[in-house]
Amino acid sequence: MSRGKIIVICIIILFVVPMFASLLFNNKSDDVDKNLLVAVNKCAYDGYRYEKRGDGAVCILKDGTECDIYMYYNGLCGSIV
Repeated sequence: MSRGKIIVICIIILFVVPMFASLLFNNKSDDVDKNLLVAVNKCAYDGYRYEKRGDGAVCILKDGTECDIYMYYNGLCGSIV
């Protein structure tokens, strides 16, 4: 094998493969965003407001009570409790 081919193969292994691996296996933050979106949609569908707070959100009930969005989604806070 020529020296040029070896260099090209090394470049592919060192740069291209890790880039695609990170795209395939680094989707954890996307899952969090999808879960947040589902929980926020439930809050809005039920007729309440929501506000983004930091990395999460709160569902604001009609009486002004604020529930963590995931607690509201799981029925641990709000009118269901």
